[in-house]
Amino acid sequence: MTEPRAVAGGPGALPEGLPRRESGLMRDTWRMLRRSASGQGGMILILLFGLVAVCAPALSPKDPLEQSIAHRLRPPSFANLLGTDELGRDVLSRLIFGSRLSLGVGVIAVLIAMLLGGLVGLAAGFQRGLLDNVLMRLMDIMMAFPSTLLAIAIVAFRGPGLFNTLLAIGVIRVPGFARLTRSVVLGIREQEFVSAARCMGGGTIRIVFHHVLPSAISPLIVQSTLGIGGAIVEAAGLGFLGLGAQPPTAEWGTMLSSSYIYILRAPWAMFGPALAIVLAVVAFNLFGDALRDALDPHMRS
Repeated sequence: MTEPRAVAGGPGALPEGLPRRESGLMRDTWRMLRRSASGQGGMILILLFGLVAVCAPALSPKDPLEQSIAHRLRPPSFANLLGTDELGRDVLSRLIFGSRLSLGVGVIAVLIAMLLGGLVGLAAGFQRGLLDNVLMRLMDIMMAFPSTLLAIAIVAFRGPGLFNTLLAIGVIRVPGFARLTRSVVLGIREQEFVSAARCMGGGTIRIVFHHVLPSAISPLIVQSTLGIGGAIVEAAGLGFLGLGAQPPTAEWGTMLSSSYIYILRAPWAMFGPALAIVLAVVAFNLFGDALRDALDPHMRS
């Protein structure tokens, strides 16, 4: 039996001359993002930061590790556009190379948190019962500690370093993703298409990864985008405390740690990394807010 087609002038027909718009999640999301000025601004900043990080060797005017004590704490000039730091290193070059580590730590840490937290939330929300109680109580215990203190404790236990910083930031963000995933899965597991999949003999693993997870991925993507900005700040904070990337590695938090004592004598050494952190966080927050609105079905309708 074929579906009835809308005839000209019928109730299902479009007015003559009106173009038919293509629909779909990706097209609707992109259409909403293009309408958001803040989303476009955030996306442009993110693309610029990504371009700088990828092309750092070509964009950097000097070697970020090259020291010159004779030129220490020089103000901005044509030779050094953002001045030099306490060891005579070019601040702009270190800022450009630092974008690789700072942005990379933020993105990878959030991906780790989304993967681990998503799996925990899927298991807890779909299985319920004892497994749900055990996993959620474990997440409650982790959330009882201030996130920064927990990150400091993890890095202090494992030792300072970039990898341990990345691991600590990823771990402290797992509870947020786990709770978000669980709340979404609790609503999805009672939907009719999940019941239909069970009636057709679908196994738990197949139902979870083929039916439940695709429906829950949109909130996780939005949470990840918003979380990258926070992860960048946390990485910079650990670097400022000397627990992140170790000198002479160029990283925004480490640059702040070594330059803040010269804030009155050479404020330019601290201004560059501080501004970079602010712009990166603002960019991801603006894009995350716009993406949340674009993926909201009520906004799309």
